Order: sequence, then C-alpha cells, then structure tokens
Amino acid sequence: MPFASITPFTNCPVSPAEQLQVCPLGDSITQGTNGGWKVPLFAAVKARRTNSDFVGYTPNALLTPPVTNCGTGSCGFPGSSAASWKAAGVATYVGVTPKPPDIFLVSLGTNDANNVQGGQDVGAVVDQIVVLAPKAIVLVATRPPQVANASTTINSEIKAQIALRRTRGYNVAIVDQFANMTTADLLEDGVHPTPTGYQKMGQLWIASLLPYVKP
Repeated sequence: MPFASITPFTNCPVSPAEQLQVCPLGDSITQGTNGGWKVPLFAAVKARRTNSDFVGYTPNALLTPPVTNCGTGSCGFPGSSAASWKAAGVATYVGVTPKPPDIFLVSLGTNDANNVQGGQDVGAVVDQIVVLAPKAIVLVATRPPQVANASTTINSEIKAQIALRRTRGYNVAIVDQFANMTTADLLEDGVHPTPTGYQKMGQLWIASLLPYVKP
C-alpha cells in the first residue's frame, strides 16, 4: 500500500458528533458526469461513517442536471488546471469556517502540459492545501490516461513531488489512477472517462480513502 506511512484515523474527527468533511478538488473529471467517481466513493464513505459529507465551492444541487448522490458539493471545475489552481489560490474556493476539510482528494493534470512543470504545479497546489489545512490528509491522483497525449512525464513528476512532501512530514499520498485505467476506459474524446472508467476510478478512491475514515 502506498499509504503505509500515514497512520489511519490521524485526522478523522474523534467524536462521532463531529462531521467528517471530504473535499474533492480538480477539473472536469472531478466534477464528473452525474457525479462521476464521487458517487460510489460517497456511498462507501457514508456507509463507513454516517456523519460525513463531500464539500466544496460548487453545490451539487446547482449543477445541470442537479446531482444528489455525492454529497453537498465539490471543487471540480471543468477546464481548470493545476497551473490555474495555483494562480487563483486554493483558499479562494475552499472554506475554512467553521473548519477546513479533513481530507482532500486532488485530481489535476488533465488540462496541464504533460511535462515536469505540470507536475510541479500539482505540488504547489498541495502546498497551498497544507497551509490552509495543516492537519488534513491529502490524497493526490495521477492523471488518468489520454489517447493523444500518452506520455507519463507529468505523472512521474507528480509522484516525485508527493514523495518530496512526504519527506517534509506532509500527510500526503499518491492514488495511481493512471495505472488503474487504460484508454479503453475513455470516451471518444480520448480524455474523459466512460461510466465504466468512472466506476474504476471510484473503486480505487474507495480503497485509498477508507483506511482514513473512522466509523
């Protein structure tokens, strides 16, 4: 397991009366079609801990069509990139009142250049999250496969950036969605997942997140 150095339950609220808040943060693949990978993940988290929610700047009820089966909201912005998140600032879109989210699920890179800089920008976004929520657990996905841009340079750098931050004591870990999927899991655009692709993503997020969800 690539998460072994993070002690399970280190950041889950101690009291069942306190809500566990999870913030999915990323681009159109984070927003997903009808909730995408967040739907099976939310169901699994709620089954483990009833007093939990997915939160973010965009209310699911205001999406078109509204999404009602993956929590209150998320920070999935179509067209966004790690570079644009870094420039705008995580604090612009993620609230800290009454508290910041307990767990962040970061999925970026789809709209970034497939190079070292793209991976470094993902690392910079993680830095902003840690400033905003120093005690949070941050799970960072590699970029899923793409048909026209098959190079793995950005993913190699994302892994290197997260490994570096682990040496600094950050509660961060990789969720390797690139290794989890193939181009057969993509729509005709060669970028966005099919329903089956989103299910595969959701299952890996479940395996990665649930060890840190205290009942």
